[in-house]
Amino acid sequence: MESKVSSKDSLLLFILETYNTTQQYNINIIIMSALLPDNYSWVVLGLFSTIVANVYLQFIVIKARKKYGIKLPTLYATADHIGEKSLCKSQADVDAYNSAQRTHQQTCENINTVRICGVVNGLLFPRFAGICMGLYSIGRIVFGKGYSSGGPSGRKMGGIISHLGDIPLNLCCTLYTAAVLMGYASSDGLFDLFALFQ
Repeated sequence: MESKVSSKDSLLLFILETYNTTQQYNINIIIMSALLPDNYSWVVLGLFSTIVANVYLQFIVIKARKKYGIKLPTLYATADHIGEKSLCKSQADVDAYNSAQRTHQQTCENINTVRICGVVNGLLFPRFAGICMGLYSIGRIVFGKGYSSGGPSGRKMGGIISHLGDIPLNLCCTLYTAAVLMGYASSDGLFDLFALFQ
């Protein structure tokens, strides 16, 4: 009988602890909702799109590593990888692998700047920031597909699409920072042009 009571007590304690944890979680969500602007979910969606693009590019590199037999930790293939027993049979194979690797590496070089600018700009213009990050992500996927299959000349269209997303984010962040430093900042009137994205 004693063990049944302690089991019920344990269950009751577990339920109360879970309820308290859930309540604290709900309070945290309410606080975050009060601090973040309406439509900030656009920013979260934009951030998620950058993750999808990055994972897609990782798979391009993994596929190229398997195809050409380039093992980790080697980042780029060299002429030393060419051989009869190697999967790289010519300089064209080395170049093809390096193009696949480069597409992901170039994205890694600037994706965090895009994310930071997206999060910061999202505090003022969440739709604008989310759309820009989405454009950037689509561009990176097109860039990766073109670069990995057509070499450096295949990256142009993806580069253009990516820059339609990252350049506006960078400019907006730069302009707002300059306005803050010069004392002209006002979240209401400084960027009325972008009001339709809020």
